[in-house]
Amino acid sequence: MEFECMNHAAYTETDGRITIHASAKSDFVVSPLNGTVHASAAFLYRKITGDFVIHAKVSQSFLSTYDAPAIMAMESETRWAKVCFEHTDLNTRAVVSVMTDGISDDCNGVETSQDYIWLQLCRRDQVFAVHYSMDGKTWRMHRILRMEMAEELKVGLVAQSPLGDGGDFVFEEIYLNQERKEDIRGGN
Repeated sequence: MEFECMNHAAYTETDGRITIHASAKSDFVVSPLNGTVHASAAFLYRKITGDFVIHAKVSQSFLSTYDAPAIMAMESETRWAKVCFEHTDLNTRAVVSVMTDGISDDCNGVETSQDYIWLQLCRRDQVFAVHYSMDGKTWRMHRILRMEMAEELKVGLVAQSPLGDGGDFVFEEIYLNQERKEDIRGGN
């Protein structure tokens, strides 16, 4: 799969498996506390117009707080939707969504003991839905919202290490397509 690159993402691709290296102190967030914009994480993306579905199996080593592989749809550094498999500040492994429309809205979700999970982000018109799957077959909704964004977005894979020294994050079974998902709540 061909991607463009933001923030000099270092990555390798072998047999459909992409490993992205996150730089130390890298992130995408607009602080709800003070409005500071952080837009430094490695981001591999394709430009997609209109409706889309992206999903991938993601895994990591859970070394530092907020380390995460993520999938994201971005209009600009202050307007985007991201879903992560994050090492949380509660020392858990959780699905975390961050919706940013000027300021980031951060939401922790389901926790798991697995080292991997499948993440999905869908767009239908101006509605975005976030799903996760423990087995890659059955999707569960994490979040659904309306957010006005441009027709053309950068959609792809993120590796972040906001507090840590960086690390490698793995993306497998990557699916990215311009399509309309009718069951946007269910995700299946």
